[in-house]
Amino acid sequence: CLALVAELQALGFNAQEYHPPSAPCDASITGVIHVGAHRGQEAAWYATRVGSNVAWMECNPQLMPSLQANVAPFGHKCLQACLWNKAGERRQLHLSSNDNQSASVVGNMTEQCRNKWAGMNLAGSEQSGCVELITADWYTLTAQQPWLLHPSFNFLVLDTQGAEYEILEGMIRCSPGLRQF
Repeated sequence: CLALVAELQALGFNAQEYHPPSAPCDASITGVIHVGAHRGQEAAWYATRVGSNVAWMECNPQLMPSLQANVAPFGHKCLQACLWNKAGERRQLHLSSNDNQSASVVGNMTEQCRNKWAGMNLAGSEQSGCVELITADWYTLTAQQPWLLHPSFNFLVLDTQGAEYEILEGMIRCSPGLRQF
């Protein structure tokens, strides 16, 4: 963290002068679908912008209890799904040692990277390995969860550690279930 702060300061960032926006940049944002939810750290911030109209998706089943607990006070919905460009594929979720914030289904978590995060001694960072998942595409997911197609969900956040392209590709491919975000 200190290295990041130093790098930001070298670029001219001054934390004392930074004031995060108090409202969305675009007031037309009425709902958020956040894919790659982790533990829902942004829940309170989203609640101040769009209230309870937030859908969280996380593929790691081990994170679901804490995600649900973190977003429930705000009335947000969450579901466990490994969103991908094809449904029914078996994918390995490569766990990371930074509280799984860098876990990825694309396999880009090298042993060197795992060791880097483990060396930082973050709480809950002791785990690594893989979890096998079955993928869902947007069309299949919205057929099972039609509430995701409600027009009030008009902002998409993808934080999936390298799987963003495949997820968007799958969403575009199944255009009958895709609106403009």
